[in-house]
Amino acid sequence: MVSQTKSDTQNRGVIVNEIFKSQDNEAVVNACRIEQLMNRLEDYELDIENDHWAEQQVIEKELKTRGVSYGQIRSRLFDQICTSMKINLASTSGNKITKIDPSKLRKKAFEERQNYLVPGFVADKRDVIFWGGAGSGKTYLTLMMIWAMLEQRFFGDSDEPCPAFAKKVLFIAADGGISAVGIIGEYLANLGVLDSEHLDNKIVFWGADEDEGIPSWNLRTGNLIRLQRELESGEYGLVVIDSLKAVCSNTHWSIDDRSIGDVMRLVQNVVCKKAALVWIHHTNKSRSENSDKSAGVTDIVELTSGNIQFKKERDQNLGKNRSSIIVHKLRGQSDRSFYYKFSPTEITVEGQGTSNPETLNPSMKKLLNMKTDLPQAIITAISKSDYNRLSRQSLAERLNQPDPRTLDYSIKELKKEGLVDSHSNALVLTKKGSELAPAIGSNAYITYARNPADSQV
Repeated sequence: MVSQTKSDTQNRGVIVNEIFKSQDNEAVVNACRIEQLMNRLEDYELDIENDHWAEQQVIEKELKTRGVSYGQIRSRLFDQICTSMKINLASTSGNKITKIDPSKLRKKAFEERQNYLVPGFVADKRDVIFWGGAGSGKTYLTLMMIWAMLEQRFFGDSDEPCPAFAKKVLFIAADGGISAVGIIGEYLANLGVLDSEHLDNKIVFWGADEDEGIPSWNLRTGNLIRLQRELESGEYGLVVIDSLKAVCSNTHWSIDDRSIGDVMRLVQNVVCKKAALVWIHHTNKSRSENSDKSAGVTDIVELTSGNIQFKKERDQNLGKNRSSIIVHKLRGQSDRSFYYKFSPTEITVEGQGTSNPETLNPSMKKLLNMKTDLPQAIITAISKSDYNRLSRQSLAERLNQPDPRTLDYSIKELKKEGLVDSHSNALVLTKKGSELAPAIGSNAYITYARNPADSQV
């Protein structure tokens, strides 16, 4: 059993302090017994090499008969977990205010500049939650995203390829219990990556082992400590937890309780010092009006740096189901949404989820009605350039046009519409063009930026 340095009774928690205010001898005896039980419970919790579940259940039952609430037990254990992991995150440690020195702010400003592992989706050493209902493709698309990252490809609606990724991915597969490994294996087979060298060298899966009788990883103390030790190697650049609800199973924590906020902050503290973190969170399977809500505690999605919703809904106008990704919050990125469909190996952007034909201005309608979407790509390319200006040659290079003359007709039409002008041997957006650019989105630009001209139709 792990030896634990015992502090005096007053410092071990708030439970005994309240009871000791009574002068009743019986209350004092009860308080001493409570403290003894709590100490033993803490020791069992921190003995991560052995399973003390049965003993802990007996102790918790007696504590409850002595007037200790489950919330008090959980709070006390959480503080001890933080202490054992050397993390200053204890929820009941009292009110504290830290005065930040300006020099530290200046240092952090340079240290924490945003770098994206997957542009528009996952930032280095930050956490993001992918959430949505059943069938919206969260786990499958996350695996697809990982392979795009490992192979430095584009993902989703991003107009930038993923940068080189030198580290490993840790994928914690807990959703589905002992079935999780089989589900992930099926997804990998569909992606056609079972023979990929990345599967052997760049990604590590943690999951239940039915043959060995090992359950799924969850938020038990021993598992948190093992995760902390694993990440201390510095080998990992991304951790995926699938799913938040699953890893709460058979622990003290529940997504339906406010304590989940403390636990998520603990995991953030463990992971995000070393790597990026993706939480996958499954919402209610109900078809009710509120089934899109984050489920459980409503502010779960607000505890993370990024908040991306995966949504599948019936489009009454089209008479079919449509899936969309909605980026509600991502530091350094504008809120955006797009419809998507995916084949076994790639995700295809279908259109901007925020486009509404009834509210489009005449210029936008003209652009959308042109036979080619090259004019849209030109406007977006110029808007993404420094100072909203590009030479004709640079524009052709960005849009994978070997011959700049292929742009001339589109440029002429854009000038006629008053969206683009020439200035000092460069193409610039007019005020009208700059105002229209955000409404166009990036779809057309992505198509041209990703593909050589001879492959476009």
